[in-house]
Amino acid sequence: MFQYPKNPQIDYVKRVIGLPGDKVIYRNKTIYIKEFCSKAESECPSYVAIKRTEIESTHSELTLHEENIGNQSYSILIDPKIGQRTRHYYDQTGTDKDEWLVPDGHYFVLGDNRDNSLDSRYWGFVPEGNIIGKSFYVW
Repeated sequence: MFQYPKNPQIDYVKRVIGLPGDKVIYRNKTIYIKEFCSKAESECPSYVAIKRTEIESTHSELTLHEENIGNQSYSILIDPKIGQRTRHYYDQTGTDKDEWLVPDGHYFVLGDNRDNSLDSRYWGFVPEGNIIGKSFYVW
């Protein structure tokens, strides 16, 4: 949970996908993450595609998927009829339109209803000071 960066009077619940220093790509409805690596490290990780498995199609033509990041798994919804919306994405100087480098003291968040969520792809990063806490109940 966090205070919406454009209006801190509104609380949002989204999934944290990128930590400070991480590079995030959202391309063809797939998340790719390259975790932060300091120059002192001899071997830095490359981009990793986040594994997603289709569970079922719903009555509204959305598809339910399970996504896994580390040892966490969670459900997301994808609308296969909706194409890329990169022209609306937050434009970070020095990166491609569907790529972001998470600045120090900030986080990159995505909604679980991916094609119906205004999140970091559209308005940028969540400052650390806007974080309220972790959601523990899904309805």
